[in-house]
Amino acid sequence: MQEKIWTKNWFLLWQGQAVSIFGGSFFGVAARVWLLEETDSAAVMGLVMMSLAIPTLVLGPLGGAVADRYSKKHILIICDVVNGVFGIALAAILYFVPENKDLGLAALIVVSLVMDISGVFFVPAIMSAVPNLVPLGKLSSGYAIIAATFQITDMIGTALGGVVYRLVGGPILFFFNGVSFLYSAVSESFITIPLTQKEIEHKKNKQSLLKDVVDGIHYFRTRRGMLEYVIVITMVNFFAAPLVVMLPFYVKDYLLLSIDWFGYFSVMMGAGGLLGVILSSRVQFLGVNRLISVFVSWFGVCLFIGLLGFTKNLYIVSSLLIMMGFLQGFMGIQTSVLVRHATSQEMMGRVGSLMNLLKHIVSPVSMGLSGIVFEMIDRDFGILFAGTSGIILVLAFSMLFNSAYRDFVKNDSIA
Repeated sequence: MQEKIWTKNWFLLWQGQAVSIFGGSFFGVAARVWLLEETDSAAVMGLVMMSLAIPTLVLGPLGGAVADRYSKKHILIICDVVNGVFGIALAAILYFVPENKDLGLAALIVVSLVMDISGVFFVPAIMSAVPNLVPLGKLSSGYAIIAATFQITDMIGTALGGVVYRLVGGPILFFFNGVSFLYSAVSESFITIPLTQKEIEHKKNKQSLLKDVVDGIHYFRTRRGMLEYVIVITMVNFFAAPLVVMLPFYVKDYLLLSIDWFGYFSVMMGAGGLLGVILSSRVQFLGVNRLISVFVSWFGVCLFIGLLGFTKNLYIVSSLLIMMGFLQGFMGIQTSVLVRHATSQEMMGRVGSLMNLLKHIVSPVSMGLSGIVFEMIDRDFGILFAGTSGIILVLAFSMLFNSAYRDFVKNDSIA
């Protein structure tokens, strides 16, 4: 195993991801602003987001099995090439046929589905590749670098996205998104990802992918406390997701600000997330201290979401979003390290895919339902945010009484 993080392979992976994440943030901004302008419906936006759960539901468990059996490098390249081609195709449709809104909406949904399918295979591949490229003792730093890169590039991309959209329109942003994926694919083609002995033995095993999937599910279920912890993460994502889909409406209809502020607020959350990532990678919370820090983080997220619906003061709103981002960034690294410590290397892809499956199923469904509920309560942000924050708090507090959950969060040993 290499003794330092910043090797050629790690740098190629890192800078390729930085560019594609930057482009992806442009896609996220352009997609939501385009839907807002063309439909002005939270229900439509939510239902579009909810449709993205379909491929993850069908293919989710398979992604990790593929990552554990086949070349992670080839998976990364193929996914990025597919995303790049479809992203450029979407840009062409919206640029050359701007008057056909139905075609534009259909194209946006199709491209979003394709990118989500790619994510089913891409996420387990890249997350299981990290331990192959960094020393075990610096694993937390490796995940922190990936997370910090995401926070910084997404923050910059989102900040510029709203402004650039207003200046040049959605097609240019979608085109840049496609090009960024192709650049990442080229960068990944020069990477060498070494295999551990257990991974080599697993790849020689001729059992079917279906058996790999079944083994992954069994492993996931039988790791004491892991299932309970992931369920909490999943449910928190479910009830926190409305903030994502409602933020453009919150800016436009509640705060009565220009859509540029959607980008500014996203940057604030990203900046807070970056600080959380840095703290989580620099300061180790072990044993019971980790358990306390995790609960405090959940409590803080609940409090800040609830308060958003009862203030229009820009300074307070900005502070709440920064603190929310901070806690989410902190928890992201804690989750990655906890799961990695509890998972053997040859099972990382499958465990990662199952976690990704749960996350990407509940978030779109939550976004779809939140859009419908939002219209039913006459777009009352106070009720929406207070209700979701209260439910998250009950979930987080109830898990403190689960011994398996407590033991998992406090565990410091490595599988």
